[in-house]
Amino acid sequence: MRWILIDIAIALVALAVMAVLVLGLWRRVTSLGREVSRAGELVGRATEDLARVQDAAPHGGARPNELHTAYAPAPVRTGRTTRRSRSAAR
Repeated sequence: MRWILIDIAIALVALAVMAVLVLGLWRRVTSLGREVSRAGELVGRATEDLARVQDAAPHGGARPNELHTAYAPAPVRTGRTTRRSRSAAR
């Protein structure tokens, strides 16, 4: 009978430890969820502000890659055929 009580006590202690660990993890997850939600709202507002600024830009809201200025220069026309145009012609 004594061993059964010891086994039950060990099982209850193990369950209590697991409950404490799960509760701590639950608190961390809910805290992280709140932070992610706040960050999502911040990114959403920044995206709306960026879209509004781009629409009011002097180039009429065209993206930089459409203007060939920000990411890569416009292709230079030299009269000679480039590799790109040869492969596109095939």
